[in-house]
Amino acid sequence: MRTPVARFLALLVAATLSFAVAQADGFRLAFVDTQVLISAHPAQADIADLGAALDAELQELLAQRQALITKQAADGLTAEEEELLQALTVTIQTRQNTGLEEIRNAAAPAEQAANDIIREIAARDGYDLVLDIGAAAGLVVFAAEDVPDITQEAVTLMQERFPAQ
Repeated sequence: MRTPVARFLALLVAATLSFAVAQADGFRLAFVDTQVLISAHPAQADIADLGAALDAELQELLAQRQALITKQAADGLTAEEEELLQALTVTIQTRQNTGLEEIRNAAAPAEQAANDIIREIAARDGYDLVLDIGAAAGLVVFAAEDVPDITQEAVTLMQERFPAQ
């Protein structure tokens, strides 16, 4: 039975070979910084606000939890404090999950707009593959200096289609 790592390596080798073959056939590649592109969408303000509110709320809950953990290590906790510690732990996890879901929901229109714009530019300019420069940094070992970066062009389209409110 193949391990997930072995399957991943096999896929990586296959993708590399396909990429090498495609290069010989006039394969066109471009990079884009999707985080910069998403930041140009008006939803970024909501995303940032939700993130800041979640951070503040979690910091407060984590501080309360840490105080109880410190007390537990030094003096022990009463039954009520133990219950509070457990409740705080569950609350933190639940709030973290719901907060991240709220952020994902707020980001969805910006992500969809970014994907649409990237596809449009790729189709118009004949790119066969557009890589997110942030994600590609860990995967791409070498890229020629002349590989286009379409980020600024995509940001300009984003700002034209979704002006700041």
